[in-house]
Order: sequence, then structure tokens, then C-alpha cells
Amino acid sequence: MTNIPQMTGERLFGFRTVVFDFDGTLCDSAGDIKKTFIDSAIACGYDASTLCEIPIGPSLAHVLRVGLGREIDDAAMNTLLAKYRKLYLSSNYSLSPLYPGVLELLQQLKASGKFIAMATNKGKRGTLRMIELKKITHLFDHVFCYDLGGEFWSKERMLHTILTETQTAPENAVFFGDATTDIAAGRNVDVPTVAALYGYGNIDELMAAGPDFVCSNIADLMLSPENKQPV
Repeated sequence: MTNIPQMTGERLFGFRTVVFDFDGTLCDSAGDIKKTFIDSAIACGYDASTLCEIPIGPSLAHVLRVGLGREIDDAAMNTLLAKYRKLYLSSNYSLSPLYPGVLELLQQLKASGKFIAMATNKGKRGTLRMIELKKITHLFDHVFCYDLGGEFWSKERMLHTILTETQTAPENAVFFGDATTDIAAGRNVDVPTVAALYGYGNIDELMAAGPDFVCSNIADLMLSPENKQPV
């Protein structure tokens, strides 16, 4: 870990465009995801005592299969997916707090004139509803989800589009994420990456993926309240 520098406020506020993943980077959303999985599985007739621990971050279909601990046919999966989405979209997300310092950091980045964007594998409807309830929608210039326009968007495509729309050179942007796929996506479009070590990813795997920077606590990146200069 010592060979990869820590992201600092001084470094962060030197970038023009800052892009964040969502789950495990800005928001500790595991509580609502796990609860919704259990509630939707029970509603579809599965025995709660047989359910397994689910990962946070992969595609929803993969998460549900891991949670069930068994293979199910397409019809059963579609039923479970529909129930999960219905319950998740009606949630108030009380079990999904923003990580400490996130709101303040976003506010300070916005006040500093930075472009702020999100690139997430979360669905558009759930993402937009959640950030509206968290009262942070206005802090983002762009929000990109995997299902924009009814087609699949990769993280690479999201980042490339963000660079184009903000007219930002890759070296003047930075991407925070807690998964090895986030680090790979940034590398594939030449955008420096920050591994969010406080998130859901395996730290050893994240370090092996070769991020440009690491962050152990997002609250450490805020500006000093005394002089409003990067710390």
C-alpha cells in the first residue's frame, strides 16, 4: 500500500472533473440491498433460512443468484428481479447512509467550480430516486447509470462520455471506485483512479489492480474550514 499515494485534498482539488462510483464509494447502501433481497426472496416463496450472504456491486442478477445459493430458470429469475426492483424503488433508503464527509465534500467541490459526475452500475430509476431523497441531486453535473437509454452502458463508456461532455482531458479527471472493475475502467480511458478502500471491494485485490491513488476516509479530502484551502 505504501507504494500507492494517498489521495489528498490538495491533489483532489487540482483536478477539473471528479467522477464517483455510488455504492461503496459515496453511499453505504448494503443495508437496503440486503433487506430488499431477503424481502423479495420471501415474497417469491423462498425459505429465508436457506438464503446466503450477497455481494454488493456486481449485476443484480448475479447478486440474486449468489443470495439464493442455487441456479434458477429464467422465468423464476425474472419474477425475482421484478419483485426486487418494485420493493427497492419504493424504499426510503433509510438503511443506506452517505459515508461520513460525502455531502460536505460534494458541496465543497461544487463551490470550487469542479465538474462532478457519477458513473454507477446501479439502475437509473433507483439511483435518481436515492440521490433525490438524500438531497444531493443538484450537486452532480452528470449521472450515468448502466441502463441509460434502454441499453447497456459500461463504465468505460460512461467515463468517455463524461470527458466529452465536460471537455476534460483524461489527465484532468479522476475516478473514485471501490471495485477492481472501476480501476480497470479508468485505466482503459486513461483517467487516473482512486481506490476507495473503505468500500465493499477486497483491499488486496484493489491494490493489485493498480490504482493511481488510494483513499481510506473520504472525509479527509475536505477543505480546511479555517482557510478554505486544500489540506
